Amino acid sequence: MSFAYGKADDAEAIGVIHRALERGVTLLDTAEVYGPHTNEELVGKAIRGRRDGVVVATKFGFAIDANAPTTKKNEGQDETANPYVRYYAKLPRALEPHAKKIFGLTIKPDRLQQIRNERRPDSRYSSAAQVAFEVRAAESLLERHGIPMIDATEVSIEEISSRILDRTGIERRLRP
Repeated sequence: MSFAYGKADDAEAIGVIHRALERGVTLLDTAEVYGPHTNEELVGKAIRGRRDGVVVATKFGFAIDANAPTTKKNEGQDETANPYVRYYAKLPRALEPHAKKIFGLTIKPDRLQQIRNERRPDSRYSSAAQVAFEVRAAESLLERHGIPMIDATEVSIEEISSRILDRTGIERRLRP
């Protein structure tokens, strides 16, 4: 709502999120790279006062120079070659107090490599070494913080949700 679709009107975007919540949506997916950070801030405003009824999924692990706009020159490059993005080796400070509520999703390196090869064949981005490094780094980060992981290689979003509910003991809520 705040990155890929151009300039967004915050009031309209918050209204869309409110309508989704009213219709029973309980999972909001975002990432710090959408903005950077502005989409997560928008989601935070939208769920203020409703936080207990919403699961927020986010992707993190990038250091972003918000003053460096994406250009055609760097748009198609591997993330590792982009001078404006570098990987963090630690959990973002804002997430540390919530580490007990976080679940990490991981993927088998060969499947991630297959996906990346479809997007950018024969690139460093899709190389076995790069993929193995990134998966190891992500899993290591989660392990260091005691964050449980779910291998999402061959499971549906429904199965992922069920596994999280089972592990946390959260009661399933069914709509009448």
